[in-house]
Amino acid sequence: MDRVFTTCLIRYLKRLTRIPTIFLPLQCQQTLCNNPMWKVVSSRLVKAIVIEESMAWLSTLGGGYSSLGDQSDYAASLAGTVSLFQMSLALEINSPILLAKSQLWFAQSLMQMGFLKNSAMILRRMYVIWKPLMRPDLPSDMRIDHMALGLWARLRHLWKKKRTQKIFQQN
Repeated sequence: MDRVFTTCLIRYLKRLTRIPTIFLPLQCQQTLCNNPMWKVVSSRLVKAIVIEESMAWLSTLGGGYSSLGDQSDYAASLAGTVSLFQMSLALEINSPILLAKSQLWFAQSLMQMGFLKNSAMILRRMYVIWKPLMRPDLPSDMRIDHMALGLWARLRHLWKKKRTQKIFQQN
C-alpha cells in the first residue's frame, strides 16, 4: 500500500507543476513567491490536499475490503489495517469526526473477524465519548450516531447467531 500511495503522491505532485491550482495576477505571484510565509502556506496547502486525497483512496479501499470481510478474514483484516491508516491521518489533520468514523470502521472489521467483545468495547467507548458531544443539528454528528447504532444492531445479531450455533451444536 505504501508503494501505491507514493506513486499517487508523485503523480499528483507532477500534475501540480503543470496545472496552476491557484489563479493569481502575475504581480501577486511574484510578491507571494518571494515571501517566506507563502512557502509555509503553500506547503501546508499541498499537505492538506494530499491528506484529503489519501483519505478518499483509503475510504474506497476500506469499503471494498469491508464488503468482502464477511466472507474472508483476510479482507476483514485488511479493512482493519486501512481504518488504522485512516485513524493516523485523522490525528494528523486533527479531525475528531474522521477519527470517530475510523474507529467505528475498525470495530466493524473486528466484528467481521469474530472479535465481538473487543468490538463491543470500542462501540461502548465511542458511545460514552460521543453521546454528550452530539448535536442533532449537525449532520456529521448524527451520521456517527447512526453508524454506531447500526454497528451495535449488527453486533447484537452476531451474538444471537453465535448463541444459536452453540445451542445447535450441543443438541
